[in-house]
Amino acid sequence: MLLAIRFSLDDVIEGSIKFNGERQYGLGVDVIRWFVASRDDQSKPELIPITPQEIDQMNSEINMIRRSFRELVMHLNHEFPKQYYIDLNDLPFLHDFIYTNLILFIYNVTKAYDNYEISKVYRLIMDFVKSHICDIYLQGTKGFLISNPLDQESYTIVYMYGRICENLLLVLAPILCHNAQNMYEYLNRGKEKSIFHCKWPEISQKQIKKIIQRVPEYQALVNLRNKISEELVKNINRIEKDFQKISKELELVFLCDVNSEERKLLNLMGNDGKNFFGVQDVLFETFEENKRRETLVIASFNYVETRKDRKNLEFRIKVYGVKSAKCYRCLKNQSKKEGELCKNCQEYLQKHRLRLPELVL
Repeated sequence: MLLAIRFSLDDVIEGSIKFNGERQYGLGVDVIRWFVASRDDQSKPELIPITPQEIDQMNSEINMIRRSFRELVMHLNHEFPKQYYIDLNDLPFLHDFIYTNLILFIYNVTKAYDNYEISKVYRLIMDFVKSHICDIYLQGTKGFLISNPLDQESYTIVYMYGRICENLLLVLAPILCHNAQNMYEYLNRGKEKSIFHCKWPEISQKQIKKIIQRVPEYQALVNLRNKISEELVKNINRIEKDFQKISKELELVFLCDVNSEERKLLNLMGNDGKNFFGVQDVLFETFEENKRRETLVIASFNYVETRKDRKNLEFRIKVYGVKSAKCYRCLKNQSKKEGELCKNCQEYLQKHRLRLPELVL
């Protein structure tokens, strides 16, 4: 593929030149390689023009990946206890979700590289970083990690952050060579001096067989989450509120019977439902129970999950506002009254027998 722009050989090797002549790390060869990877017509040799707007778009995607990496790696200096063990076969839902998708991600990317399907690699990376790392796992775990540093679950979170960073860099290296090496040096966890000396991650068929049964259920939950996010953004924009600010003040209510297939799927999340959906709380109610609610509904909608092998799932969802104050310890979760701690902070302090912090007004 030929591009309708020209760089000097030094600029291309260095990978750090912008169109206006200003030096900025990550541009140059990495952005051009990322642009080429994003194209579906890589086999066609004709001249393909590239605009400054497309360069900026590619650069913003690379910066999103770098920001996600930095947010993960900033927690990796977390001190682990001397005797600590993580059972990867018995992880809580949110950690098992990201670990399962990490294995599947590496497996699919490896196959795509082997088949020279570079545009598929690009799509897989963007989907995994944006949807699974940023929107779900980081948003669902970083608040807990900051406010509960000594908790057993925090060690699991840091372990997962490390696994994500190490494998993500290896997957990025063939395309974003300069960025991957720069981030590898920042990670500073490997014995090798260069990311290109590291061994490629191997996923066995045994690992795939172990996770493959969970993949359809986890994908159904992701589809449900996407639908809920879409409806929330639509309704919150209607009342002219910022979605990021108000999402933690919302309560999701699923209307379903206890023994329904929909409830069985939702039960897989255990206590991680609110973190997975990014809301204050997730509740289950029957239709009769919901009729007795006095609070006004913000949004109400249905979602049908089509399944090939079984009966389709039909979810009925209602969204309510939660009137509560912000916890003065973690400044993230909500408490019932002003000046009170949230449930997570109360349990954490009691568990570790720590003194309650004084509220300074």
